[in-house]
Amino acid sequence: MDGDPCCPWVVRLNADGSLDGGFQNAVSGPWVSSLALQSDGKLLIGGGFTSVNSVLVSKVARLWGNQPAYIESVTRPSGGSATLTLRLPPGSTNRVQYKNDLNDAAWIDLPGDAIVSISDSLTNTVDATLGATQRRFYRVRQLP
Repeated sequence: MDGDPCCPWVVRLNADGSLDGGFQNAVSGPWVSSLALQSDGKLLIGGGFTSVNSVLVSKVARLWGNQPAYIESVTRPSGGSATLTLRLPPGSTNRVQYKNDLNDAAWIDLPGDAIVSISDSLTNTVDATLGATQRRFYRVRQLP
């Protein structure tokens, strides 16, 4: 598909050929002219567009397909814990991890079971291991 401008939008179809309404992809610009499927299932697009889903890009973007798991907020009430509010894709299994310093070699799993998301809603989890630590870096990792 590389070459002349061919398509102004990128859509995803369900197995039955219907349009996948969960695939959010608002490309702003005149065209998408190149597509490349990566081995991890992500899609690279190239063309004359300037933003994707209201995020500024410069003619190249990587599409996830579905919104990945992410941390929406972290609150630390008085005491030695923090509450993380997570946005998790429906039907996903996720693990919250942390580091006390970005130079640390490995991420550490937050104690407790992996979090399974049933629906697209906010989920809270508590980090009770924080103690007197002044800072901590978190991530949420979607498991296969």
